[in-house]
Amino acid sequence: MRPARATALWLAALAAAPSTGCGFAVKHPAIATGIVGGTLGLATCKLASDNTGACFAVGGGAGAFLGLVTAAALWLGGDSNTIAAEEQAQPLPQLEDTRPRRRRPPPPVEPAPADPSQLPSQLPSQLPAQPAPASPDAPPQASPDAPAPAPAPVAPPTPPTP
Repeated sequence: MRPARATALWLAALAAAPSTGCGFAVKHPAIATGIVGGTLGLATCKLASDNTGACFAVGGGAGAFLGLVTAAALWLGGDSNTIAAEEQAQPLPQLEDTRPRRRRPPPPVEPAPADPSQLPSQLPSQLPAQPAPASPDAPPQASPDAPAPAPAPVAPPTPPTP
């Protein structure tokens, strides 16, 4: 068999392996790590060199090394299936807030002045919405649709008497 055909056959077999799902990798993590590591080692070596034999040796060595490291780690550290046996963490109890509460008295409300002479000291936004009092010599107000009355004639000022 030619090296190119062997490489193509090897890559096709590795490409078909993931189609079986993740069940194999979950059951056998050391073997799955070795296969992935070997595939990466073979592919990167093949990109850099045309020596197929050396690339298979690099891929096989990388896969075997990573598989053994994973197997040793699982053997020493367990397979982490002990999580379900641990007691579930309980939420913290709600603590009652026993700090004394300080209630601030509401600000005093100033009554609106009844005397109109005190109103100009207030800002226009603070004035109550009341219509202006009509002066006794002012004509009665007409409806808004009525035409405006003509202005009253203005008398000339009289000079002051000494």
